[in-house]
Amino acid sequence: MVQKTQDKKQVGSQVAKFLGITHKVFPIGKNELLVRIENRQDRFDPSSFTAQIDIKQFASALYFDTNGVPPNDVHIEEMNLSGTMTIAEMSHHKWMGIDGDGKILNTLLALNESENGKTAFEPMRVRTYQFVYS
Repeated sequence: MVQKTQDKKQVGSQVAKFLGITHKVFPIGKNELLVRIENRQDRFDPSSFTAQIDIKQFASALYFDTNGVPPNDVHIEEMNLSGTMTIAEMSHHKWMGIDGDGKILNTLLALNESENGKTAFEPMRVRTYQFVYS
């Protein structure tokens, strides 16, 4: 028992290492969370930076901080800002914009792609995810 406590203290708060980023967690069901992640820095501030976050690692750290054990598996789905539909669902809708042909939406979807397993959170960037743990 002492060793397990020691290990947990050694690791500390896994989520805390994502500095400069704030998050809000909303339970939506058993083992299901809606998580809103924000880079609240001002993009015009010279000290601001783009944070690169591994969302799967973030979801696992969040589970570990709460339960003291790592999750068996986590399914992650990026949602629209209000958390009412997935990004994939959103892409099926015909959105009218200035150009009227979907160029704006395609640009937004391209911004949501991640590189090297990490997602970019530019200053003033907000994203919403659904985490389902098993």
